Amino acid sequence: MWRESSLVDFLSCFPRDLTADVRVTCHVFRPRKARAYLRGLILSLEFEIRATKWAAYFLQLVHEARDRHQLSLRAAISIKWAICAHVQGEAQNRQIRQQRLDQTLQRKMTEYRVALQCVAGTSVVKFGRKGKPHATTLCVENGDTLRWTSKLLAQATQLAVGGVTATTTMGKKRAKAKNAIPLASIVSVKAGPTTNVLARALHKGALALEDAKCTLSVVTPTRTLDLKAKSPAEREWLQRSLEFLVELARDHERRVAQQVELTIMRRMETLAVWKHGRKGRPHKTRVFVDRFGEVSWLGRSGDSLQLDEIIVVEEGLRTPVFARARAAGLVTVAKATHCFSLVTSLRSLDIEAANEQQRDWFVVAFRYLLDKVHEKTAAMQRERAEKQLRMLQELCREDDDDDGFLTGDGDDIYYDGRPARLA
Repeated sequence: MWRESSLVDFLSCFPRDLTADVRVTCHVFRPRKARAYLRGLILSLEFEIRATKWAAYFLQLVHEARDRHQLSLRAAISIKWAICAHVQGEAQNRQIRQQRLDQTLQRKMTEYRVALQCVAGTSVVKFGRKGKPHATTLCVENGDTLRWTSKLLAQATQLAVGGVTATTTMGKKRAKAKNAIPLASIVSVKAGPTTNVLARALHKGALALEDAKCTLSVVTPTRTLDLKAKSPAEREWLQRSLEFLVELARDHERRVAQQVELTIMRRMETLAVWKHGRKGRPHKTRVFVDRFGEVSWLGRSGDSLQLDEIIVVEEGLRTPVFARARAAGLVTVAKATHCFSLVTSLRSLDIEAANEQQRDWFVVAFRYLLDKVHEKTAAMQRERAEKQLRMLQELCREDDDDDGFLTGDGDDIYYDGRPARLA
């Protein structure tokens, strides 16, 4: 079949980027046997060809060119052979990528189990904003929430171990109310007395200086969880495990949010609604939201608005546009449960849905998208504020270093002698 090389040798030396002319690289020796062999090869690679987006289309082009006598039999066989070789190469690359993904997933699952074992059941000392530090036990609930036992529950457990019965109802209620932090909401996990709570405990003597290296702080936008481990090694293991669980929870929440947003966008495109304007009659349209946060609708005006411009999502007939439509008889009070408005500082987008259930879905969907936009905006503002704070601290540190060249309050620069003492 092949004059210069065998099948294995050709696949090993075939150029992957198709820079060489395949009709020169592949020389057909016996066209009939080569065509029969190639037909069987294509049938054996049917699934690989269908999995490669361009392969079936290229084979169809070669077949049509052969029917129109634009290619000779030898050239068509050579090109089809090259296509099959590339299909086999891409199939092998896909298999290698899948194996790497499986290995990565297996490694993450192993790290996840190790992190859970390091955090769950760990006994630490918790420092609060008030009161004395107390022993508590950490646990991870449902893989996405960091929880710890309350002070009353911990004391009751110690009494029960000592042989004294105790009631833990108040402790359980308090644990449900306050003693939990979603892992995805954790901003950072810091080692050492870096928070005000631990700094105050160190100043008052509640935290010994030699135990400062065993402390750990879980920082959220609204609070901190300040802990002390038994040893620096346990603190390091706990910090690494929490950081891994936080990153995993953030990634999961990000993927779930993207899937929810994509589902909202796709369904919104299929729902027909009526848009009320400042003048004229309402017209049938569809509302679209793209991944850049732009809200648009079908119409001759071609207007649009941004999600971050929306102040509130109003239900019912509460805007001037709906008031005009109600006065003109274009909408009735009975259909108030079908209407909602996206209100900005300059205008409003007033929509009438087909029924109340559809209106409620639109309201919930837009409020969800607005919450996500506000979260991203708050995260960007917090990151900008932290960056400015670091720059300010560096400037203050540089100013402190420069003060070493001056004496007194700086008046000695302007006077040769000693300043006169005020009477």
